Amino acid sequence: MIDLVVIAIGSALMGIAVRFSSAVVGSNVGLGASGRVGLGIAIGIAVYGAYAAVFTRDAKDYLSSRTTRSSR
Repeated sequence: MIDLVVIAIGSALMGIAVRFSSAVVGSNVGLGASGRVGLGIAIGIAVYGAYAAVFTRDAKDYLSSRTTRSSR
């Protein structure tokens, strides 16, 4: 259940960052819209990746230990 909360918080932070960054850049049509989508994707990946790197270290250790044991 705690892992679900961690994922929900990371997703919410990602959504907020994408919403604010895409509202500032681009337009609703043409290349501006494509730029807005591209920037939103890049910002979303960066924010979620940074959050995951900081707050899910225990989950990564757990998954890597499970993968190592199961591959033997």
